Amino acid sequence: MEQEVLTQLKRSRLFHGVDIKQLQVDLDACALLPLPRGTILLKPDKPNSSIYFVITGELIVTYDPVDMDVMSRLLPSDCVGEISFMDNNAPTTYVVAAVDSTVLEVPQDRMWQMLKRVKDFPLNMLE
Repeated sequence: MEQEVLTQLKRSRLFHGVDIKQLQVDLDACALLPLPRGTILLKPDKPNSSIYFVITGELIVTYDPVDMDVMSRLLPSDCVGEISFMDNNAPTTYVVAAVDSTVLEVPQDRMWQMLKRVKDFPLNMLE
């Protein structure tokens, strides 16, 4: 896994206090997704079963991808998708790449494996 990816994951609230080395095999199996500016990552009419970690760029959370009323900005080390991941429902907002960005996609089955393996990791999901 690239150093930039590891650096951003270590800064993430979900990985706080977690030894990333314990998760290396799982993380290596996850996909880095390039998101050109304007790409919609999550939307209310599409179920989501992954958590995405922002590695580079900036994502915007909005109710309307056309007007782009910004509710929140996600920067490197932030994550998105954890709510729909936990409740198995579609997202309630759109998440759009504000600039060319890269995210690490951690699918639901992989995330559950990591949660079971590392002691502090499940607690971070609840915070």
